Amino acid sequence: MKKSICLVLLLFSVAFCYGQARQTYKGTINKTLSIEMEIVMSPQGDGTMYISGGYFYTKNPNGGSLNIEGTYKSENDEVNMTEKNDKGVITGYFKGKYVGDGTVIVGKWLSADKKKSYDFELKFVQ
Repeated sequence: MKKSICLVLLLFSVAFCYGQARQTYKGTINKTLSIEMEIVMSPQGDGTMYISGGYFYTKNPNGGSLNIEGTYKSENDEVNMTEKNDKGVITGYFKGKYVGDGTVIVGKWLSADKKKSYDFELKFVQ
């Protein structure tokens, strides 16, 4: 656990020192839908990191992307992101946590109406 906290803090400090460095994650929703997500984290005054960015389905990279906004809370490694289409309409939610060495986020993706729920896993690649 100490290693993961140190690694996550290192990633955040790098992002803070160099402006807002993009972080790329690759993974799946429901173990079948491959996605690639790019996010930027910026510190808030209370120890929370603000997340912004987007993701796309890798089998359809020209199909457009979905926007992501949310927060990371270091005290419990919790990640909460809201997904929106290009018109600003909420299309889903990512509720998860950093696990292991702090380079993997796992959790649940929920539909906008929260009636559908799928596991997701994202691995940091750069």
